[in-house]
Amino acid sequence: MATHARPGRFRARRIGARGHVAWAAIALAGGIVACSSIDQRQLEVRRDAAQTYYDTGDLVRAENSARQALQVDPSDLKTLTILGMTRTRAGWHGDLVALDDAIATFEKAEGEGGKKTFQVQLGHGMARGARAREYLRRAESLEPTAPTTAGFGAEPGAPDTGEQRGTPAERALWAKRYRDGAAVDLDIAEERLLAAHESQPAYPDVLEHLQSLYSLRNDPDRSLEWGRKAVELAEAGRKEKKKILERTGRSGALEDAARADVRRFDVREANSRSLMALMLWRKGDAATAATELDRVLALEPDRVEDYYNRAICRQTAGAFADARHDLETFLRRSTLPPSAPMVRDAWNRIAECDRAAPTPAPDAHASTR
Repeated sequence: MATHARPGRFRARRIGARGHVAWAAIALAGGIVACSSIDQRQLEVRRDAAQTYYDTGDLVRAENSARQALQVDPSDLKTLTILGMTRTRAGWHGDLVALDDAIATFEKAEGEGGKKTFQVQLGHGMARGARAREYLRRAESLEPTAPTTAGFGAEPGAPDTGEQRGTPAERALWAKRYRDGAAVDLDIAEERLLAAHESQPAYPDVLEHLQSLYSLRNDPDRSLEWGRKAVELAEAGRKEKKKILERTGRSGALEDAARADVRRFDVREANSRSLMALMLWRKGDAATAATELDRVLALEPDRVEDYYNRAICRQTAGAFADARHDLETFLRRSTLPPSAPMVRDAWNRIAECDRAAPTPAPDAHASTR
């Protein structure tokens, strides 16, 4: 007798096969969700670590953590911003490789939709401004007669990259390249920083970097305009924090935080006033520049180079005895070697002050009084 497969059983097996496929699909979807959740957690942990290391100044670990986070999600905007700021700080004292990397990172962040994001605008503006400053320092090292952007005659401090040893024509060519690059960077920095200011008008870093930007452009009036805004903001912030310190019954933690904030506002104001003094000096107002530096040194008595700067202002304004005193203070506190141009210049200026206003001879009867 021929046997036939029972239809019911056959159908049951087919339904079972479909069920296995369905369960496999569900399991796969669950696995994708689980993997996505794990990836998101890894991203957050590494990104948070990068932010913590950045906040504490450990730039090497901040960069490593940010790059690990970007391995999880190369387009994560927050991580790109942290990495860009980390590389900007790493390049702050002239490392062009770090600054190039920072700018490329912020450009990637803009391409990922962050062009209108405040932190990206600020960071990109800062990185471009820092690279422009370094370009100008290097150009000045190739043009000894060029006015320095570093201070009141302070050394530009650009590293010897080999360009200084070229022929005059080669040096001039490199200087032009650096100045052209600085001009491009300053244009982009201005655009980004003004956009950031429009987004957050009372953000102190934006005001300070705009002040610096216009000083690099040798535009004293606009630099002073932004410097005054930065000083007003610092003064207002310090006033609010001091109100906390005047309250009775405040906690120790609250008092410590308020004192730290007051200190930060002191440093911000001193930085802005020091740059304002340079701009006033460039405008030919040495007396007002010296007054600004009075306030700087009242806030920050250990800013050794500002004694030198105030001496130049005072000497220019004809206050030779005061200038001499500042020069002596600078020489006594400076850690620069005796061969440093600023040190040699300070000794020369002391001699000039003595010739302009000779020190009175001591009273012969002073010891018997």
